Amino acid sequence: MQIMKGSVFRKLITAFLGLTLIILIATLGLARWSFEHGFLDYVNALEQSRLEQVSSALAEAYASYGSWEAIATEHLNRILYSRPPDEGGPPPEHGGRKPRPELRSGKPPGPDHRQRRRRGPPTALLDQNGLLIAGHPDAIRPEHGIRVAVQVDGQTVGAVVGLPRRYFESPQETAFSHQQWLTSLLIGLASLLLALLASWVLARWLLGPLRRMVAAIRTLSGGDFSPRLQTTSDDELARLAADINHLAATLEDNQAARRRWLADISHELRTPVTILSGELEALQDGIRPFNREQLDSLSQ
Repeated sequence: MQIMKGSVFRKLITAFLGLTLIILIATLGLARWSFEHGFLDYVNALEQSRLEQVSSALAEAYASYGSWEAIATEHLNRILYSRPPDEGGPPPEHGGRKPRPELRSGKPPGPDHRQRRRRGPPTALLDQNGLLIAGHPDAIRPEHGIRVAVQVDGQTVGAVVGLPRRYFESPQETAFSHQQWLTSLLIGLASLLLALLASWVLARWLLGPLRRMVAAIRTLSGGDFSPRLQTTSDDELARLAADINHLAATLEDNQAARRRWLADISHELRTPVTILSGELEALQDGIRPFNREQLDSLSQ
């Protein structure tokens, strides 16, 4: 049994663990990929919603002055990088009333504008011809960007564009991603330990009939043909056990037949041997003469 325990037992556990590990790696990898893409899709959906709100605010500003040139760039940038209150942005100005846009002054954006530009992904405002009016130039990527039209009285007067998120940017998002990865790793380790325990139990259960077969074969090889294996299923091991039982029964029948044959032979030979032994003793004692006639009698 030591050989079986050192080879088949370990091979079964290794096979079970290997299969579990492959499935676990594939499952956790796909779950990780799905989480990252799903989370980024959620963030991009929030950005799409924000750009729609920004588009509405820009449409109100445009309706107030009739052109983009009449609105200060700083105010346009403030609108572009504003965020809804539930996302951590400032509350609406003037108690929710429509603010009066600032006139364009031609001065470069100040530090306050640069701080606002770092609040989120690049965002830009384009006119009807696709020219940059305000915002970040990196946002102008039509093949990859998110675009929301700015409409006033049913006419498109511009567009708000932004870049979709391709990776985690903020420390909070990165920390959340690492936490999810650590949780997945712990789940994987726990699943692997559970698989190890299940593999050990399953291997012992599968090797139970095989151990009984080995013990029965060793008993048969020792000359004892009485052991019989119990079969409770109809699989390959059960059929093998039935074959071993048939072999044991055949060997037992052959042994019994051989013993009967030897007994019969002994009984059949006992009388002629006794007669032959008596005649030889008579020749030795001189009771009968040793001649041709006596030799013919012995040969018969």
